[in-house]
Amino acid sequence: MPFFVGALALLLGAGEFLLDVPLFRGAVRGDYVRALLFLLPKLGLYALGFTLLFLLARENVVPAAVGYGAGFFPALLITAILLLRKNRREDASSSESNGR
Repeated sequence: MPFFVGALALLLGAGEFLLDVPLFRGAVRGDYVRALLFLLPKLGLYALGFTLLFLLARENVVPAAVGYGAGFFPALLITAILLLRKNRREDASSSESNGR
């Protein structure tokens, strides 16, 4: 049973993380409708993950919360920095090509 719970948590975490990129892009660009369209399923995955955690793995709630906080948010920050740097490079190259 712990393997099943761990695998399910991994899938839910990966799904949440994949929804972050378009969510943040929409929010940063000011496209709030697009951001909201990605925020709603993300909140649904959060709710599903917490529900399954408390129903299936109640004895592992504290270690799961510590691991989630220790691993997810630094990975999110690194991904955001890399995406911002990539977008900055793309903007610089497009402005150079427009100036020629």
